[in-house]
Amino acid sequence: MEMTSFYQVESRRLEELIKSINRPGEFCTYGRVGKPMPRLEVEDIGILSFPVPKTQVEDLIKLADQAPYGKGSQTLVDVAVRNCWEINADKFSLGGRNWENTIDHFSALAAKGLGCPRESIHAELYKLLIYETGGFFIPHRDTEKSDGMIATLTISLPVAGTGGELVVRHRHKEMTIEMNVDDPSELAYAAFYADCKHEIKKVRSGHRIALIYNLCLEPGDVETRRDAPDYTREVDAIAAELIKWCSNEDSGDKLVWILEHAYSQAGLSFNMLKNGDWAVANALRKASEQADCDLYAAILHITEFYDAYYVGGGYYYDDHSEDDYEIGELIEGKIWMDSWASPDGRNPSLGEIPIGACELMPAGVLDDADPSYEDFEEATGNAGATLDRAYHFAALALLKRARILNTLVQTGPINAVEWIVEELARNDNCVDDRITGLVEKLVEIWPDKEGYFGPSGIQTMLHLLLSIKNPRISMQFLRKIAVHEYRGEENSWLLMVLLELESVEIAEVLSSLIRKKFSSYSEELLQFIVMLNDEVNYPVDTKRRLFRKCAEEILTTLPETLPSIEKKLSYRYSSESTEFGTEAIKNLFRICWFADAMDIALAVTEVIAQYPKVVSLDRSVPKLLLDLSHMHGFSNSEAYFLLWNMSSGYLLYRSSTPPTPPKDWRISTEITCSGQHCENLRKFCEDPRQKIARFSVRRDLRNHIRSTIDSLKLDIDYETERKGSPYTLICTKNRASYMRRLEEYEIDIDHMINLIETAPTAESSTYVDEDLARLQTAVAHVRNPRFDSK
Repeated sequence: MEMTSFYQVESRRLEELIKSINRPGEFCTYGRVGKPMPRLEVEDIGILSFPVPKTQVEDLIKLADQAPYGKGSQTLVDVAVRNCWEINADKFSLGGRNWENTIDHFSALAAKGLGCPRESIHAELYKLLIYETGGFFIPHRDTEKSDGMIATLTISLPVAGTGGELVVRHRHKEMTIEMNVDDPSELAYAAFYADCKHEIKKVRSGHRIALIYNLCLEPGDVETRRDAPDYTREVDAIAAELIKWCSNEDSGDKLVWILEHAYSQAGLSFNMLKNGDWAVANALRKASEQADCDLYAAILHITEFYDAYYVGGGYYYDDHSEDDYEIGELIEGKIWMDSWASPDGRNPSLGEIPIGACELMPAGVLDDADPSYEDFEEATGNAGATLDRAYHFAALALLKRARILNTLVQTGPINAVEWIVEELARNDNCVDDRITGLVEKLVEIWPDKEGYFGPSGIQTMLHLLLSIKNPRISMQFLRKIAVHEYRGEENSWLLMVLLELESVEIAEVLSSLIRKKFSSYSEELLQFIVMLNDEVNYPVDTKRRLFRKCAEEILTTLPETLPSIEKKLSYRYSSESTEFGTEAIKNLFRICWFADAMDIALAVTEVIAQYPKVVSLDRSVPKLLLDLSHMHGFSNSEAYFLLWNMSSGYLLYRSSTPPTPPKDWRISTEITCSGQHCENLRKFCEDPRQKIARFSVRRDLRNHIRSTIDSLKLDIDYETERKGSPYTLICTKNRASYMRRLEEYEIDIDHMINLIETAPTAESSTYVDEDLARLQTAVAHVRNPRFDSK
């Protein structure tokens, strides 16, 4: 695989500096691990308990000697320099089933952290140290206590106490390590090169007990260095290059360093890096802290899709192997990173970030790399041969801190939103100027929906806005983004954000939502406005003005919305709702009611009357009237009268009397096919006495007859008699249409009863009185039903 590299820094200086870091490790390494405690038996005391009780600590001190310190060739005791007790290794023993494995584990951790070959280093037990309250050791360096000693390993045992921190210094760097342990299943360790100056801070309370080991090289090892690694000059030089890179707006937002070793996607973390990778990561981490950028480890993915050309012998359409083809032009390629890890052990939500080939370092590292996956597709009649390749590498990524949001939104804003949420959590959920600035910046650069796929991030962003409680930024987000990307699923979060705004701003947002989204999300928007009414606590006049504005906007949009719904319903295979739902219509009139806008309610009624397929007068409206009748003042409105009249008239036209049972077996039909067999089918349908017909025809004609029956929804059942040749299609007339009409009639009667219960008051109009009387007469028919459904 051929890749080109281009660095947004001068003369590839950055790559040269990183390559100069060829020695892994740090001057000091430390940590805590959960391990079984050793079986520690002390002369004249016995086996220690953990945490070590105060009585045993006192016994240890009685047995111990005052610890000395070295000055030149002298060994001196002075509690003003070192106030500590020690017990030599020959006066105690360490054992236990797993202790040997535990020491091997600590040695491995120390070797890795210090950058020493694990196979070249071993640990030699030296002493047991006890610090009382007030104990300390001023800054000093360890002397070489045995051949090949290069470092010291100290392991703190569980005991009650505070203070006594270990401070290790090397050149201009310093580490302060908390070494106290009181958990009976935990051990704290630290390892540092012998040439490092270190001290023990004063123990403030209780005690500190530590096992001291000398870390020594195996005899004959003259290659492993004995002094602490130091990359101060390289780190400073790298930091200077990164500072120039960050300050250059035209230099790109990312730099990626491919690691030498392979790491699994699940196990990639900074503490798992090996050898030179560890050293490079440490140096880049320190340099990035000086520059305005952040360092991450991640998995780099590369996919390539090539044309392939046949170059073998024989005929083109014979079976061929991959060796018979030559790889041609790259059709499509993609490079991205995911599975992020930060130096502090977190796995931030950065998502999939696209990477440019020019952002990869070092130069040529991917040349001739072996793919992790390869799939060759031989040529077919419709397409030529192709080759798919995929590569996976572990890498370090430097991202410009000031441009991190721009980087994240490249694949959609959800990653940027989740990253800010994590940053807020890391900030103890404290909203400061930095967090507020990040949110405002994200609103500014939020991409158009056409530029990405997947989750929109709107709901998560609304939740974030509730956390920062900045109405100005919330309004910017609503104006610029939320009203354009509304889907209805974010209603609950949107409502809470709106409640933090002024009524004028709420009215502006609602008007924009209705104008832009009502035709697509009418039911969701109507539900949202009703939810808002339940939550806002405004004066009556303010509330009425707000909802009247909403009702006016809806009335303006409704003549465009209902035809679009009707058009969708006309599609035979449409998956859309069968009508403008009853709940949506109810919410529509409730909004008018909130606004005390009966004039708008009447205008809405006149519009929906034109679209009975969308707002069904026989089903939706009777249910709606049951709800509207309970709204104080609405049942006396002209809108209510009109709705009731339209629904009653529709139902009375269809079901004022029971359906008449069919008198014979005649089926009305309009068969347009002029073929002989369809002509026979037509005659069969028109015959009032014939109930069964037999068509002995070949299969294609049988299928044609079946298709005609199905397409015209004829009241005919059919089955194939598989005897003789050709088979016979047996057609039998049924009463399906009449049975469907009976079911429809029974439902109509139920809705007529609803209309009787919700009839407007007597003084409403003569038409209401007439329809009410007709409804009562129609309902009376069902008290003594005389239906012959046979």
